[in-house]
Amino acid sequence: MGHYIIIETRDPSESQDTQSMVETAKGLSAHGHRVTMFLIQNGVMPARRGSTFQHGLTTLQHANVKILADRHSLQERAITEVGDDIERTDMDHLVNLLMEPHTKAFWH
Repeated sequence: MGHYIIIETRDPSESQDTQSMVETAKGLSAHGHRVTMFLIQNGVMPARRGSTFQHGLTTLQHANVKILADRHSLQERAITEVGDDIERTDMDHLVNLLMEPHTKAFWH
């Protein structure tokens, strides 16, 4: 099976179509694909511990979707605490993931 990376740049409080990316990630995972959600720019907002949108990330984790949050984006938004099982990382990690064979990316 393939590996899909969904790069989410949008804050769900500003853009309702972020839910479609959550549903896409869950669907791909349900079909046996490896799925990673990479949160960057305003997309890191739901990663904040206690965020009202953190439920969407929890449903992704239950669907075996790995969630990564860009460290720089978190710092720029003064987010110091993230939800459980959200890994802080950087762009180098994203580039390495994108270079893996059989990997496809969605930028949203």
